[in-house]
Amino acid sequence: MVDTEMSELELWAEFTEKMKEGIVSSFDQNVMSFEEDVRRLDSQRQMPGWNYCTFFILKEGLTNAFEMMNLHEEALRQYDELEASFFQILRGIISKSKAPIVRVHVDCYLDAMAQTLMDISY
Repeated sequence: MVDTEMSELELWAEFTEKMKEGIVSSFDQNVMSFEEDVRRLDSQRQMPGWNYCTFFILKEGLTNAFEMMNLHEEALRQYDELEASFFQILRGIISKSKAPIVRVHVDCYLDAMAQTLMDISY
């Protein structure tokens, strides 16, 4: 009876370990796929027809994967990168604008928004 009980415990421990390995392996493959797609899209940023929304959706998918695995620090890092890329793109659009007054107002707005986001996150 003790051998059967011990054998059953060992089987459950082995089963649990195999499930854990499968979940982590699947997660790693999913993250690698997201990261590859994000890098590919990011490298095409200067090409005509590049779409920030597509980039955002991919990056958000990566962030959600980290959040589901309780990797909150990594998810936060992804959000920080997403925020930085958003402001970089917005500033690029503004710098190409012909209206200097609009550029000044939007720059002030962006700086205020960035400060507000920093205040909220700390």
